[in-house]
Amino acid sequence: MGYHSVRLRRSSVLGFALLLVAAVVGAVVLTGQQQLALPAWSLFNKGIPGGEEQQRIEFLQKNGWEAELPAVATEEITIPAEWDETYEQYAALQQAQGFNLDKLRGKTATEYTYHITNYPEKDNVVAHILVYKDKIVAADLSDMEQGGFCDAVIAG
Repeated sequence: MGYHSVRLRRSSVLGFALLLVAAVVGAVVLTGQQQLALPAWSLFNKGIPGGEEQQRIEFLQKNGWEAELPAVATEEITIPAEWDETYEQYAALQQAQGFNLDKLRGKTATEYTYHITNYPEKDNVVAHILVYKDKIVAADLSDMEQGGFCDAVIAG
């Protein structure tokens, strides 16, 4: 058995890099120059750190929300294995933000609830942040009044 070495020429590496850039630019042009549907952190599957309270607060702040400390509630929850219509809608909301709850069916996660202090014209809005294995896997803003809303944390 023999070994063969391959020497890359600088022009080959440069050509490949230019081809890659052209492919990315072409994809943006073909999609109408719209933003990608998924945030960059989701594309690289690194996730958003959320194991520490400061990380969850920074996540809210990066999305324009101010929250009171400490969390008003912390609860272990199980993401249902079978989804009803309501949970399908919730999962779709999360998908629109770049989160995929489908892979977490039946798993236990921690839900942190923070009182949001800068929601326009509403005093009773909270952010729910769902954390699994120290990564934020879902987030929403909810009006705690009866008949209130459930909306995305990440502006789209």
